[in-house]
Amino acid sequence: MIKNLRLKFGKGPGSVAEQISTTPVTVFVGPNNSGKSKVLSEIHRFCTSGQKNTTDVIVDEIEFNVFTEAVADDKIKRVTLKPHAAESVLPDHVLSSQKYRRHSVP
Repeated sequence: MIKNLRLKFGKGPGSVAEQISTTPVTVFVGPNNSGKSKVLSEIHRFCTSGQKNTTDVIVDEIEFNVFTEAVADDKIKRVTLKPHAAESVLPDHVLSSQKYRRHSVP
C-alpha cells in the first residue's frame, strides 16, 4: 500500500513538492483539467513498472509501506487464481484478474 506521495505542482523549476500521507482510501478532488487523472495514471505506471518515468510531471516520489516476506506471500496468495484446465502459467508467474481479464504476473 502507498504510504506517502510527493506531488509537484506548478511548472517552475523552483516549485516545492507537496508531501501527502495516504490512508486506505484517498480521494483526489478538483476541478476539470486539474490533473486528477494524470496523477492516477502516473501512480499506476510507477506501480506496474517499479520506477519513475521521465515523462511524469506530477508524481515526484512514492513511498510504500514495508511488510515482511510472509505478509507479502499471504497477500499474493489472496489474489492468485488457479489456472483453467487448458491454461499454462510460467513457473515464476501467478494468475491474477483485473476488470474481468486474467493476467499472468511475474
